[in-house]
Amino acid sequence: MLYKKINLKNRFNQLENDVELVSYCIDNSKEIDINKKRKTVIIFPGGGYKSVSFREGEPVALRLVADDINAFVVHYNVGPYEYPYPIIEGFAAIAYVREHAEEYHVDINQICVMGFSAGGHFAACLGAFHNKQEYADMLNVPLSEIKINGVLLGYPVITMTIGTIAGTRDQLLNNNPELKDYYSIEKQVDEEYPKTFIWTTDTDNCVDPIQTLMFANALKKAHVNFELHYYPIGPHGASLANEGVYGLSWKEEWAKCSSYENNWIDMAINFIKKII
Repeated sequence: MLYKKINLKNRFNQLENDVELVSYCIDNSKEIDINKKRKTVIIFPGGGYKSVSFREGEPVALRLVADDINAFVVHYNVGPYEYPYPIIEGFAAIAYVREHAEEYHVDINQICVMGFSAGGHFAACLGAFHNKQEYADMLNVPLSEIKINGVLLGYPVITMTIGTIAGTRDQLLNNNPELKDYYSIEKQVDEEYPKTFIWTTDTDNCVDPIQTLMFANALKKAHVNFELHYYPIGPHGASLANEGVYGLSWKEEWAKCSSYENNWIDMAINFIKKII
């Protein structure tokens, strides 16, 4: 495996702070295909823009690797933010992966972003803004270097208007009301939005699942190819919804949701392989 920890600031000195990008990429072998290029997912864990979750990062990356998909995890800086942060850090990660596609055996036509909760909002923003020249200019790269081919979201924050915990909203907006609509991604969807996979649960008591439905409605109106899974039960922050990502205190919650939520990753992998 090509496992590396990369400081994106060493490549993009425009960034204000260090940003760690961790690679979980499969090396090629003469036994299989020495020239293979793989579908690749760049993961943005959640944490309310106050932290970066471990269990929505490495465990998910390793699950993707098991299905012959390259993965990277972005340890982005937490808020409060000033525009264009944190979005510019996400595009720096995408540009780095594209620049180093040969090294990591990446298929540059099949690069996706995946995010959970607030990280889902981060990933959704990247899908909305990947065709904006201003972000490419900030990093001094061609617009093609920040292009995204697919978006995968788990119980995502979508809007800054309703059903979002105030702390998450405050970290992102940082008392700048002019950004409220800009970061309400259901208002930013157009026909150029990448193909999207989304899942959430009806019993999520942290991020109102109506946000996922609002986003799906926006995708439908824009004629974007998407797949939606709305599970009847399951806690917020489920990640892979298996014992490997739950501490003992979550054992009961895991038992409630495991029959539903832990199949989302199989369907997401199918989406990556067949739709992206």
